[in-house]
Parts: sequence; structure tokens; C-alpha cells
Amino acid sequence: PLYSAGPVLAEGVLPKGVGFAVAREKSSYGSAAMRETTELLDGWSVEAIRRMGGAAVKLLLHYHPDAPNAAAQEDVVRQVAAECDTYEIPLMLEPICYPLDPDQQKSDPAFAAQRPELVLESARRLVPLGVDILKAEFPTDANHETDEAKMVDYCRSLSEISGDVPWVLLSAGVNFATFQRQVEIACKAGASGFVAGRAIWNEALEMAGESARNRFLNTIAVSRLRVLADTANYRATSWPVRVGKRTPRCEEGWYEGYSR
Repeated sequence: PLYSAGPVLAEGVLPKGVGFAVAREKSSYGSAAMRETTELLDGWSVEAIRRMGGAAVKLLLHYHPDAPNAAAQEDVVRQVAAECDTYEIPLMLEPICYPLDPDQQKSDPAFAAQRPELVLESARRLVPLGVDILKAEFPTDANHETDEAKMVDYCRSLSEISGDVPWVLLSAGVNFATFQRQVEIACKAGASGFVAGRAIWNEALEMAGESARNRFLNTIAVSRLRVLADTANYRATSWPVRVGKRTPRCEEGWYEGYSR
């Protein structure tokens, strides 16, 4: 809501029929922020997101199963999930793993070796708390794992853990070629799509001049998005398959149970 949700609607740039997700948490960055318990944005609510027409609530959560604040982070998920249930809007949870040692970088080989199990264990603990969509990190580090068979196995494990909750892949700022490969692997292994930003348009940030940026965004970035969308449309597991097809029923007196 700080930078885009309101302006996008005010400017009328969102095409009809396109939904949008809005964050519930207070934005925080840096290695220190990773170890803090997530704060919800003051003056903002799930009700407000629903009222403005949001299609989903996004909650970013820095999480480590063995961290001292793991239980507190789980409580944050429960709280937002309960709000989403009240206002009948999906919760898209984005758990981000991190090293417990503050002197260790996420890019370190030692942490890269732990990453697959952290991604899987985080999903195992958090998905049952009321999550509707899991926005997941790719289980392996692109700089330390090149065995595609292992990548597929980890993604399949994530699909099994998620159960009837669809999961989509986040880009985490990797380059487009890497993300394209990850999307192909993830969708082949049960993912239901992707949610990406920087992997598609990151180079535009370094370009001098509005004309050059717009040209990049209107050509290369659009082309990248189409490539990823084609991959998802062809390979991804559809949501009805994941959550199960529910036959709508509208029998006499249907509203009595619905209103409870």
C-alpha cells in the first residue's frame, strides 16, 4: 500500500479482469530485519484490502524453524489468516529463510546446503496455519546447486508438503535466465505458477533516462513475462487440480449456512 496499490487504482492502469495482491506487513529490509518478528502496518488492515478490491493479501515473513521468534512468527500468520477468513480473501504467504548466525550470509555455501530443508520445513509448519497460496523460494541456491534432478525432487517434495494449497515461485532477484529455468523446473514438479518482479525488469533500474527505461519495459520485460506465462500455462498444475474441484450448490436455504 505504501507505493503502488493506491496509485495503481487511482491512475486506472490495471487492466480489467486482472487481480492484485496487497501487502499487510510493515516493510523492513536488511540482515537485522530478517531476525525481527514481523510487524503489521499500522493504519492498514485486511478489511481495507478487501474494501479496495484486492484479490489477495500478501504477507512476507522472514522465518527460520529454529529461530527464537519462530513461534511468534507463526502467531502472526495465524492472526492474518484469521482476518482473511473473516473477510473471505485469500492469504498469500511469502516465507523467506535466513541463516541463524548473523555473521553468515545467505549466499554462503554452508547456508546453501541447509536451504532446501529450511524451505521445505518452513512450508511444513506454516501452510497448515491458514495459508491459501504459498509464495515460495526455489528450494536450492542457483549458485551452489546444478543438479536438475535434485531440484526437481525438492520441488516435488514442496508440492507434497503443500497438499491442496497451490504454491507459486518467487524470483528473489535472480537474473531472468536463472528464473526461467527455475519456473520450468518448479512447474514441472507441481507449482501452480510464479510471482516475479526484479527477474523481469531489474535492468530498467540501471538505465539512464525515462525513454530507455520505457523501451526496455515495453519490449524485453513484456517478452520475458510472456515466456514465463507460456511456461506456466503449459506446465503448471492448475488451481482446480490442486485445491479440488468444488461443484457449486445453491439449494433452498443456502444463505442460512453461508451467513454463519
